[in-house]
Amino acid sequence: MVRLIRMTSEDPTATFDNSISGDLVLEPYSQIALQNLSLEHDPEEFTVDDSNNQITFSVTNNRSYTATLTKAVYSASTFNDLMNDITLKMNAALPVLNFVAKENGVQYKAAVDSKVNKVNIQYQVGHASRFSDIIQNNTSFSPTNAAGVIQRVGGTGGSDSYLASDTPLCKGACVYQVKINAVNNSNTNTSYIIGLVKKEKVEPLQFNISDYDFGVAIGPSSNFIYQRVISPGTATPNPPSLTPQADDVIGVEITLGKIELVVYRSGTRYLLNSSPYDGRDYFPAMTFFGTSSDVSVKEMKMTQDPYLATPTSADDALTSGRPSSNNRVSINNLDFTDAVTLGKFLGYNNIENTIKGVTASFLAENLIHYLDLADSFIVELTSLELDSYDTFGVNGSRRSILATIPKSDKDNELIYEAPYLTFIDIKNKSPIMLRNIKARVLRNDLSTINTRGLTSMTVVVSSAQKMV
Repeated sequence: MVRLIRMTSEDPTATFDNSISGDLVLEPYSQIALQNLSLEHDPEEFTVDDSNNQITFSVTNNRSYTATLTKAVYSASTFNDLMNDITLKMNAALPVLNFVAKENGVQYKAAVDSKVNKVNIQYQVGHASRFSDIIQNNTSFSPTNAAGVIQRVGGTGGSDSYLASDTPLCKGACVYQVKINAVNNSNTNTSYIIGLVKKEKVEPLQFNISDYDFGVAIGPSSNFIYQRVISPGTATPNPPSLTPQADDVIGVEITLGKIELVVYRSGTRYLLNSSPYDGRDYFPAMTFFGTSSDVSVKEMKMTQDPYLATPTSADDALTSGRPSSNNRVSINNLDFTDAVTLGKFLGYNNIENTIKGVTASFLAENLIHYLDLADSFIVELTSLELDSYDTFGVNGSRRSILATIPKSDKDNELIYEAPYLTFIDIKNKSPIMLRNIKARVLRNDLSTINTRGLTSMTVVVSSAQKMV
């Protein structure tokens, strides 16, 4: 004898508790199979507000920083926006320090590790040292001599003598700077610029001032001072009015969420401009507009993106500008004390997380459920004991699993029809009067799923020992 039972639930966790008014008797050693299941997933949302928008972190024992996140409501479709905001705000909290420090060169990244579907908040350290992916034309730069002189070699003049990196600058606390080797005021035009460009500008035939979004330029003989470039194509004088001279260190720093144009002279830092940094990729570049007698530079420092650059173990011993990073093991912390609900939402069990190392990778303990339904689902009968087992967990256990079903292709909805019935033995040695049947739908890690509307499924009960 075969019986069909349709079950329905409006419970938001896909829990079924259905009564049967008639007398439905399960004969000894009956069997049961899932025929179909239909549910609509309720996308989860999370609100970042004043109660949970501050993450405290450190890359060394005695200094900590706070990232204040943007207040917003996030869902599966905007979850990457939350990851990007955490990345941006943690990097924006990092300063470039004027002494050898772990912070110099650090770049954080928050993302979902797709292999395990867990959030990973990590950092790497970029070193201002040997350079990778350098593009140059008509310059004397040698990547094997970081302290060497860089100047125009050949070319026809104008903007055809340049050097650029095909790897972006570090997005955390970083520097791109050179020391003036020699300079004079004989050029009637701008003679040199060091700064940042966008990706599409990295491989031109020439590097004009109009290609630079930010930069420090050496002005013409009529206005022979350091000038700032803060909008493409514009080099403008600005206080302080500093006449270029040998041994000045000039360049760009990303510090505390700002792009700053700086000049160092005799240990004093002069700020030419400070602009908000939005976390995008910028590529270091420089152009020699004049001849080699107009200007030459040396001791270039460039902290490239540590996730993309050729790894190095330490900074080169250059004397330019800001001191460099160190490669020491340190105590690294990620603290959700002021963002407890955020930490839980991201999958972290602990409010305070500590790792000892040169770098740090804080992988959450729990899966990110709200990004997707799941790779598969489990239908469990909780009112009947089935002859089924589950090996999930440390030791595994007996569990009344009726079926495992794959994910639907349709977003936020699961509509499943079994291609064939797989009957599971019910462990009843004697007849059972079935007046109530309970079940639930779980994720593949046995956690609950949020649903909306009516969830329904159909099961088939057979008193036969086998059914084909």
